[in-house]
Amino acid sequence: MSMKVLVTGAAGRLGRYCVADLIASGIEVVATDRRNNDSNNPPVNIVNLLDTAAIAGLMKGIQAVVHLGNHPGLLPDAKDRIFQENTAMNMNVFQAALNHGVRKIVFASSIQVIASETLEFTPACPPPHVCYLPLDSDSPAQPANAYALSKWIGETMLRDYFVPAGMEAVALRFPALVNAARLARVRQYNKEVVVRAGVVPTRVSQCFGALMYEDAARLMTRLLSVPTPGYRVYLPAVTVPPINNMSELIHTYYPGVPLRLPLEAMRNLIDLSRMEKEIGWRPLDLMQEPPIESVLT
Repeated sequence: MSMKVLVTGAAGRLGRYCVADLIASGIEVVATDRRNNDSNNPPVNIVNLLDTAAIAGLMKGIQAVVHLGNHPGLLPDAKDRIFQENTAMNMNVFQAALNHGVRKIVFASSIQVIASETLEFTPACPPPHVCYLPLDSDSPAQPANAYALSKWIGETMLRDYFVPAGMEAVALRFPALVNAARLARVRQYNKEVVVRAGVVPTRVSQCFGALMYEDAARLMTRLLSVPTPGYRVYLPAVTVPPINNMSELIHTYYPGVPLRLPLEAMRNLIDLSRMEKEIGWRPLDLMQEPPIESVLT
């Protein structure tokens, strides 16, 4: 695949997996971050994404942008900065790409757009609810913290401003991203959570979703190899661990939640069928996880 791609946030955990997969696929990568990493392949351009001139200087010859470079997650003492700087960085990258004729943006959004983490759940600030099951790429936004709001505004910028101006854009609402070691911890933690009803409401509202870094990287490479006209939003997540007795889980944690599939047909709390149909991608690693038979004692 002959293409030149700019990757922001290239020195981060996801960025390193993404850059490696793009290079392995024959794609020329221009990497940028606010810091360096241990790899010299390719060298990382040290750029502050709040610096519009510096971003513009990286766009020469770029055909697509994989935009990962935001403040990652909820920091309780920096809500204003997270929102303001993430929003500014997104606008700067998207506008520079449009100005230089870049044809496609792949944007790392977050599952928090539809199920946000909050520092404390109170009657005035309840946990986000699940709109229907299984969750899918069409689940409506309900951002409940500054980080989630910045991601949702980034999605909205792409959909309402940049795509009508001629770009293709895909927003990926990533769940918790894990390597093999962390997957083992998440699997055990979630298994313990689902056998004790009424705990960790954010995990419940995010349907215990996770994704391996390798799968996330393969997804972004795949999106650069297939046409995705217009604006797309995808939720690439898998319930961890898989549950055989789905009826028991749903009746315990999601009573009254509308079901978009018959209960007996549900194998996961998150539906990936649209992604498989539209872009031919499915996660390879987590789909192989052994299920647990029951979630309640």
